[in-house]
Amino acid sequence: MPARASRVGLPARGVIRTESPSPSPCFGRGGIGILLPSLTRIQPRLTLLAALGCAALQVCAVVFHVSRGEAANTPFNSVLVGLSLFVFWGRRSKAPIAPRD
Repeated sequence: MPARASRVGLPARGVIRTESPSPSPCFGRGGIGILLPSLTRIQPRLTLLAALGCAALQVCAVVFHVSRGEAANTPFNSVLVGLSLFVFWGRRSKAPIAPRD
């Protein structure tokens, strides 16, 4: 049965999946969450929450890579954490966006 399962593309019984699900949809939604409230000026405080969410996602990615022994993959994630926190700081104190009247 395992030979047939592998031919069909199904996992064999007792085989553990090692790949993780793709977080790509989260990245796209995070970018939309950062841009859309600022551009439309509808609920611009959501930009702050989206920036914090993106930073939290990247911190989790760093922890994930380090736990798998892939520390060489973390510098880009660290840059994205910094950029997300920069957007949070900028939209919170330096250049806040007023909501639409």
